[in-house]
Amino acid sequence: MNTLRKNPLFTLALVTLSLVVLAEAWSLQASYAAWRSARRQLDQARREMRAMNGLRPAPTAENAALIEEDLADNRHRLAALQAELAGDGPAADEWEDALVPLQRSGAFFDIAAFVEKLRDLAEHNGVRLKPDERFSFSAYANEAPESGRISAVFHERMIVQHLLETLIAAHPHEVLLVQRERARQALGKPASAGALAAPPGRLGGAGAGDYFEMDPRFSLRVPGAVETRAFRVSFTGYTPALREWLNWLADSELPLLVRMVEVAPSEAAAKGVVATADGTGPLIPRRMSRFVVTVEWIDPGTLAANGI
Repeated sequence: MNTLRKNPLFTLALVTLSLVVLAEAWSLQASYAAWRSARRQLDQARREMRAMNGLRPAPTAENAALIEEDLADNRHRLAALQAELAGDGPAADEWEDALVPLQRSGAFFDIAAFVEKLRDLAEHNGVRLKPDERFSFSAYANEAPESGRISAVFHERMIVQHLLETLIAAHPHEVLLVQRERARQALGKPASAGALAAPPGRLGGAGAGDYFEMDPRFSLRVPGAVETRAFRVSFTGYTPALREWLNWLADSELPLLVRMVEVAPSEAAAKGVVATADGTGPLIPRRMSRFVVTVEWIDPGTLAANGI
């Protein structure tokens, strides 16, 4: 200590040197941190470059032009699909002009009139029905739809009516069963607890057999984007009746798509044609089949709302 006091210049030089060393150390540390940051950025850029080089197609101006061309084609196809789903014709006009009942009483009488009309149509065309057939609306034989379900039930009734009117026109032998998919969503919005129909088979009584569970693997529904309603019709008849009905569905003005067709021998054989004595008649009698057809209706409103 005495030496430092006796040599103030030496002390000052020593302090100055210490400060210089500390400043250099700090500068070196800052430079190292900046180098590490630059190195990380360089490594990230190299990884992105490798990823870009691995893209197929490569991001070139030529490929960008091809992608834009494909995008324009897909937009034209989408517009055509939306126009087709919107429908154009008497059935589509009837759908657009239909007035949804405002009160439960109106909904009740609408279903009653629909059931009576289809029963008369079936009788006129010689199509057999169960004596108490309600065409999947047996839950409303003695009471009206719930207030929150009036609109949904009304539109389901319209779809069922279109399906059955054309089926009856194809002259099946007997309509065995008509079912609707148990309501889960309506017009893209979650259904309230009161609007959900009872699961089939869980509750007895009226309406227990009105519904079926749609296998999600065969559904076109995309939650939040594309909403659908499924319907299942079982009937007996000959193959030409099925073929005529499917042709109508393919050309339907409404967005109805066949999702599944099941065929099995009918328990009751139709009047077969017996072979003649000279062998000119058919060797195998003509027999009826039992058909189960699942149809899905696509809600165009949800497509437009989601820009699809």
